[in-house]
Amino acid sequence: MIKYGYEWRCYTDPDGLVFIRLGPDGEKLENIHVCDESSEKVHQFIVIRNYLRANPDKAKEYSELKRQNIILYPNDYPAYRNAKAPFLKKLEQEASVWERGK
Repeated sequence: MIKYGYEWRCYTDPDGLVFIRLGPDGEKLENIHVCDESSEKVHQFIVIRNYLRANPDKAKEYSELKRQNIILYPNDYPAYRNAKAPFLKKLEQEASVWERGK
């Protein structure tokens, strides 16, 4: 991953490693979570992804929240994550209910 421009960042994430790709000015362009495929987190990521694909208004709301938080916390990833945690908790619950109802 490092060979392709990613940095490994050690965040408190018991579900796996987080790699960050930075732009030329040091801005975060994307992140990749690397988890064991049998972990509950992988299933959770996929269910949320599918829920957001099926609910574009919710995806837009989440995207806007992330944009706001990156402005507020441009160099503090843990604070950025904490700021979106209440939304994500609700989103996870909605996605789980949606998944069970399919």
